[in-house]
Amino acid sequence: MRALLTRLAVLTLLSACGSGSASDALASAGATAKVAEINARLLVLEADISTKILKPLCTSDAQCRALPMGARSCGGPDRYQAYSTQVSNSADLERLSAEHQRLSAQRNELEGTMGICSILPAPAMRCESLSCVVR
Repeated sequence: MRALLTRLAVLTLLSACGSGSASDALASAGATAKVAEINARLLVLEADISTKILKPLCTSDAQCRALPMGARSCGGPDRYQAYSTQVSNSADLERLSAEHQRLSAQRNELEGTMGICSILPAPAMRCESLSCVVR
């Protein structure tokens, strides 16, 4: 799969680039293939996280947490996902979240992503109608 993505990226870049060296095109194709691989891994992680979160059911505010997801180019998470300690294992989710953040940061670096460098603070959570929500 990775080899196919690399070949496809090389062909696309070579056909789109009328100027520039072949080594530039190959380097760019390698980065493009790596980004595609990271995106695929991120999708798998997001599905795994969603499966582990299930529905964030709760009976008290103390059970509600915000899981950091993604990475902003200047640091910190890109967003937060609500979950409940009543139905989800925090350690498993934190491990998956850390991997998701690491891969997102790696993708940002490969793509040269720029941002406004604002830090997104963790939202306060509460239990409302038996479900964890942002305050």
